[in-house]
Amino acid sequence: MLVLSALLLVAAVGARPAAATVLPAGFNEVTMVSGFTSPVDMAHAPDGRTFVVEKSGRLRVVLANGTLRSTPVLDLRNKVNAYSDRGMLGVEVDKDFATNGFVYLLYTYELNPLNPDQDGPMTSRLTRVKVNADNTVAATTTPENPETVILGKAYAQQCPLSDNNVDCIPADYKWHSIGTIKSDPVDGTLWLGNGDTHAPSVDAAPLAPVRREHARGQDHPHRPRGPWPPQPPVLPGRREPRPRLHEDLREGLPHPVPVLAPGRQGPGRGGRR
Repeated sequence: MLVLSALLLVAAVGARPAAATVLPAGFNEVTMVSGFTSPVDMAHAPDGRTFVVEKSGRLRVVLANGTLRSTPVLDLRNKVNAYSDRGMLGVEVDKDFATNGFVYLLYTYELNPLNPDQDGPMTSRLTRVKVNADNTVAATTTPENPETVILGKAYAQQCPLSDNNVDCIPADYKWHSIGTIKSDPVDGTLWLGNGDTHAPSVDAAPLAPVRREHARGQDHPHRPRGPWPPQPPVLPGRREPRPRLHEDLREGLPHPVPVLAPGRQGPGRGGRR
């Protein structure tokens, strides 16, 4: 019988024990690594390391021998707003990680560090760090500032409702904000999702995901190297491509949806928050 093992990232002692998992015939669940606090995403490096982000804002590494390094690679808890669904929710390694050591982090940025993790409007950003072979982080300008902001450079205050010329990723509400980030293994394009970031109420903002001038409810590609194709693709229902700050290939998503499930069509279906 074919047995498939699931890699489980288990939270540190103190969390409520999970209910017993009921698996289909032929599946086997194996705990590979434990010792995390609210792990939410992981990325596998070609050298055997696995980078894991914890919701509160820590980047951890599982070594090639399968052990969790006790010291975090990077601790950004003072920059991350982890209220409710927010937090550091995405991590990915660069296509050329073997030569450049780049790791990408996607998180909600804390606008009020003196009173952190509150539910007020925030912003989000995608940053890049260079991780050395010894699991230290290379400095950019100073050792205290190892990050290079890739997207969401206008992060210091709440995003405007509509401005196609401002590089701002909104996190106005406590849920439906940033999510997964993935790297294209062929050309290195980074794909990240952002939800509608809006409360369950009726005003102008809920319509933002279906309007091209908003960063809400969109999947955003970013190409780290090389120019974009001169002619962006035409979206369904569009007669011609329209430029924007970051060309979107799917619109109108209330949640960050990295992949639509087979057989499903339409915004917000078949994905995960």
